[in-house]
Amino acid sequence: MSDYRALEFGKFVDDQGTVHSMVGSAVIAAVPEAKAAAEAYGREVRFDFLDDGAVHWMLFQRREDTAKAGLLGCLFVIPLFVFGAGA
Repeated sequence: MSDYRALEFGKFVDDQGTVHSMVGSAVIAAVPEAKAAAEAYGREVRFDFLDDGAVHWMLFQRREDTAKAGLLGCLFVIPLFVFGAGA
Protein backbone atom coordinates (compact mmCIF):
# COMPACT_ATOMS: atom_id res chain seq x y z
CA MET A 1 0.00 0.00 0.00
CA SER A 2 2.37 2.67 -1.17
CA ASP A 3 -0.29 5.17 -2.31
CA TYR A 4 -1.14 7.70 0.37
CA ARG A 5 -4.45 8.55 -1.27
CA ALA A 6 -5.58 4.94 -1.76
CA LEU A 7 -7.70 5.05 1.38
CA GLU A 8 -10.28 7.66 2.18
CA PHE A 9 -9.33 10.33 4.70
CA GLY A 10 -9.70 9.08 8.25
CA LYS A 11 -8.84 5.45 7.47
CA PHE A 12 -5.49 3.78 8.06
CA VAL A 13 -3.92 0.34 7.75
CA ASP A 14 -2.29 -1.32 10.76
CA ASP A 15 0.75 -3.62 10.76
CA GLN A 16 -1.36 -6.69 9.98
CA GLY A 17 -3.03 -5.00 7.00
CA THR A 18 -6.39 -4.34 8.65
CA VAL A 19 -8.16 -1.07 7.83
CA HIS A 20 -9.26 1.03 10.81
CA SER A 21 -10.94 4.40 11.30
CA MET A 22 -9.08 7.19 13.04
CA VAL A 23 -10.54 8.88 16.08
CA GLY A 24 -11.12 12.43 14.94
CA SER A 25 -9.62 15.42 16.71
CA ALA A 26 -13.12 16.73 17.47
CA VAL A 27 -13.80 13.62 19.54
CA ILE A 28 -10.49 13.95 21.39
CA ALA A 29 -11.00 17.68 21.97
CA ALA A 30 -14.48 17.01 23.42
CA VAL A 31 -12.95 15.08 26.34
CA PRO A 32 -10.90 17.51 28.47
CA GLU A 33 -8.53 14.84 29.82
CA ALA A 34 -7.89 13.43 26.34
CA LYS A 35 -7.31 16.89 24.89
CA ALA A 36 -4.87 17.77 27.69
CA ALA A 37 -3.00 14.48 27.18
CA ALA A 38 -2.81 15.01 23.39
CA GLU A 39 -1.49 18.53 23.86
CA ALA A 40 1.02 17.52 26.55
CA TYR A 41 2.40 14.57 24.63
CA GLY A 42 2.35 16.65 21.44
CA ARG A 43 4.62 19.21 23.08
CA GLU A 44 7.01 16.43 24.14
CA VAL A 45 7.38 14.99 20.65
CA ARG A 46 6.68 18.23 18.72
CA PHE A 47 3.65 16.86 16.90
CA ASP A 48 0.06 18.13 16.76
CA PHE A 49 -2.12 15.14 17.61
CA LEU A 50 -5.20 17.33 17.16
CA ASP A 51 -4.46 17.88 13.46
CA ASP A 52 -6.32 15.12 11.59
CA GLY A 53 -4.29 15.60 8.41
CA ALA A 54 -0.97 15.31 10.22
CA VAL A 55 -2.09 12.22 12.14
CA HIS A 56 -3.36 10.59 8.95
CA TRP A 57 0.01 11.22 7.26
CA MET A 58 1.93 9.94 10.30
CA LEU A 59 -0.08 6.70 10.37
CA PHE A 60 0.56 6.19 6.64
CA GLN A 61 4.29 6.78 7.08
CA ARG A 62 4.41 4.43 10.06
CA ARG A 63 2.86 1.65 8.00
CA GLU A 64 5.32 2.24 5.15
CA ASP A 65 8.31 2.21 7.52
CA THR A 66 7.10 -0.96 9.23
CA ALA A 67 6.71 -2.71 5.88
CA LYS A 68 10.24 -1.69 4.84
CA ALA A 69 11.69 -2.81 8.17
CA GLY A 70 9.97 -6.20 7.87
CA LEU A 71 11.46 -6.76 4.42
CA LEU A 72 14.94 -5.68 5.51
CA GLY A 73 14.68 -7.88 8.60
CA CYS A 74 13.87 -10.91 6.45
CA LEU A 75 16.78 -10.16 4.13
CA PHE A 76 19.11 -9.94 7.15
CA VAL A 77 17.88 -13.16 8.75
CA ILE A 78 18.38 -15.37 5.68
CA PRO A 79 22.22 -15.11 5.61
CA LEU A 80 22.32 -15.31 9.39
CA PHE A 81 20.32 -18.54 9.28
CA VAL A 82 22.51 -19.99 6.50
CA PHE A 83 25.77 -19.22 8.32
CA GLY A 84 24.33 -20.27 11.66
CA ALA A 85 23.14 -23.61 10.30
CA GLY A 86 26.52 -24.15 8.61
CA ALA A 87 28.38 -23.63 11.84
